[in-house]
Amino acid sequence: MAQGSGAAVSTNGVLRTLSGTLHALSVPPGIDGGSSGSGGVAQFYLRASDGASYALVMPPGADVAHLTSSIGRPVRTTFREKQQQQHQQHEEGQQGGGEGAVNATAGGQTGGRQRTLVLEELPLRLPRGGTSRRLLAQMPAAPTPTGAVSIIVFIMDLSECGIPPATTPQAVTAFLSSTQPQNLAGMYDACTAGAARLDAAASVVMTVSFPCGAANGATSAGVQFDTRTCSNNVVAWQDYAADAAGRAGYSLTRFHHRALILPKDHSNVITACNFAALGSQGRWGYNTDAPGNGWGYGAVWIGGSLWNSAPIYWHELGHNYGLLHARNEVPSAGTVGNTNDPTCAMGSYGGTDARCHNAPHLWAMAWASPAVTLSVTDVRSGLLPRLLTIAAQSTSSPGPIGAQVQVSSSLTFAISFRRDAPTYDAPFSDLPGVQQGVAVHRVPSGQTTTDTALVALLVQTGDAWVDSSSLLSVTLVGIALSVDATIALCTRASLNTPCYTGGVGSLPDTLGGSPPPSPHPPSPAPPLPARHPPYE
Repeated sequence: MAQGSGAAVSTNGVLRTLSGTLHALSVPPGIDGGSSGSGGVAQFYLRASDGASYALVMPPGADVAHLTSSIGRPVRTTFREKQQQQHQQHEEGQQGGGEGAVNATAGGQTGGRQRTLVLEELPLRLPRGGTSRRLLAQMPAAPTPTGAVSIIVFIMDLSECGIPPATTPQAVTAFLSSTQPQNLAGMYDACTAGAARLDAAASVVMTVSFPCGAANGATSAGVQFDTRTCSNNVVAWQDYAADAAGRAGYSLTRFHHRALILPKDHSNVITACNFAALGSQGRWGYNTDAPGNGWGYGAVWIGGSLWNSAPIYWHELGHNYGLLHARNEVPSAGTVGNTNDPTCAMGSYGGTDARCHNAPHLWAMAWASPAVTLSVTDVRSGLLPRLLTIAAQSTSSPGPIGAQVQVSSSLTFAISFRRDAPTYDAPFSDLPGVQQGVAVHRVPSGQTTTDTALVALLVQTGDAWVDSSSLLSVTLVGIALSVDATIALCTRASLNTPCYTGGVGSLPDTLGGSPPPSPHPPSPAPPLPARHPPYE
């Protein structure tokens, strides 16, 4: 793959249409870090029908919003391949041929020729649309695995370079199940609302020996790679490991995820590895005919020093399931930024600070559904406030979660009651003195690299939030024994005019929690006076 900001290539060659599936690798700061401060999608790939992977090199200033919305979906007639002679000279600032907004190069070279992809009319011809679930969460309307999920883990062995593997198959096998306080099976049990579980017994862990440098480094498809640098090589490493698993007799189509554990301290022993972990944005393959796997598989890369970090795996697997990052816009909840939602695994939190997904992410994956869905017109200005009692979000068992308020066809607010529930869900672990609260999320987030944004965290009775556009207001009325929270929903007449002042709302609802106490029955009315016939 060409490196740098542009490659000078000749213009001769035959064009042909390619069909394939668009994928992406996510590299946010913190968990899966990168050198940029904004994080997000680091690299788009096209997986063509012939099995080859193509990296799309984005020019400066390219608008990738519509590309992001098409991740994990089939893309046809958008990419064209040229067979071109490659010059040995690279020229900074060259944007490529006049017919394409984006140039891309395929992994590996054959016979001195390099395959180049041209993405035309970015992004007007990419498929759009989707279902109402897509409108809600702005992510591909693809199914998410349910029931038993399995994973194959490859441990990268660079002993030929003097770099040992990060761990052993025995240790990783134990991590998948139950031998440490946080393990991957535990994350599934705690965070999928009973919809999915990790089948550790059906999962496989194996060490794969890699060649040192570029010598003999090629996949079965002929894609060459270099183990001295991560730049434009990580995809080929996955494919090389998969080749080894195939030779060992494993049927790869049965695994829902493929994870490659890099060496310890990989960012220092291998160049250009400016990340702690990577995850394909959406499915990487679509093997839907394998017994027990109607979904396909996602790809994950884990830094060797993090090989047994359950929160890191959970974040990257979230990318496999189509989730983008979770943004925070509440200063009191931590640093404001695109990967800083403390209530979601798709924020950049690692170490022992495990947390499950926020409510809108759970809805998007169909692991849970809202307990109630309202339109903003249901609580329009002039109506009495609507009181809702919301059960604490419990993702260890099936059941509806939270409330959804639809403002328009493209804007929704999600409201949920969260509390710390170690070992796997501690959204308030970084907030001193706070152990529970009502979270309000905006969907979509309004940022290309994220799909949800935390806009309010109500932790004390009387805390209120208002959307400056729709004037929708949420007030925390009270929390009952950490079991459920009562909120008041209404629409303000103006931004600074509260619509809930502590009175009783007109339409109480119970959302999977304890109902509000019933008022005492009114005293019986006094008997009507006897009617006497008129005096005559």
